[in-house]
Amino acid sequence: MKTARALMPKSALSRGNFPGFAVWRLGQEDPAVWGSIGGLRSPCTAIAGFANTPSRVYFPQTGHSLGGGFLEYWRAHGRLAIYGYPLTEEFAEASPSDGKVYTVQYFERNRFEFHPELRGTPYVVQLGLLGNQYTARRQFPLSDPVPDSGTLRYFAQTGHRLGGGFLDLWLTKGGLAQFGYPLSDEFAERSATDGRTYTVQYFERARLEYHPEFGGTANEFQLGLLGVWAVQQQGCTP
Repeated sequence: MKTARALMPKSALSRGNFPGFAVWRLGQEDPAVWGSIGGLRSPCTAIAGFANTPSRVYFPQTGHSLGGGFLEYWRAHGRLAIYGYPLTEEFAEASPSDGKVYTVQYFERNRFEFHPELRGTPYVVQLGLLGNQYTARRQFPLSDPVPDSGTLRYFAQTGHRLGGGFLDLWLTKGGLAQFGYPLSDEFAERSATDGRTYTVQYFERARLEYHPEFGGTANEFQLGLLGVWAVQQQGCTP
């Protein structure tokens, strides 16, 4: 017989990298199992709205909240323009980078990770390496080294250049700590969101996009929706 106590450690897995679970042999279960299952919530499941406080904010646009250290980081480093709305609540997830389990939260444009081993430093909250994950099976041509200037920079660490409006955004919104090194040069790519072709550039933690339709405004250079892509890979629908 499958007891409620035995079920809970297994069903908790569905809150992380798995979209759900299944049971069989109905009729042999502990009746308390159904109460346990009924209480399960995916991190993507919208929560009930509440009145905002200084330490926690609810976003009706996506039905999720943001609080604590993640809220402080979101406010300090770019808010909606850089990260977008939250797509999940906080939850524990194994990192694709090192296999360790961290408290994370997904946003439209990225993933926040809490790194307790770096408590007391500016790096206790970090952005996930979604650029690495998204481009894991792609290879980009390397560029020739060039002298660094005010409008163009070469990164020997990855063999790519960064210049123009993308360099301006990279520098003004956090640089290496926020976005990581470039994984590609600029190139034209069709958007999976609207089907249009944009000039983009990939970084370890983000994709930058040039939107000429917003020329001359703060939205001319944007971050791509890699967070939306990431939660879709886990079976969630933002």
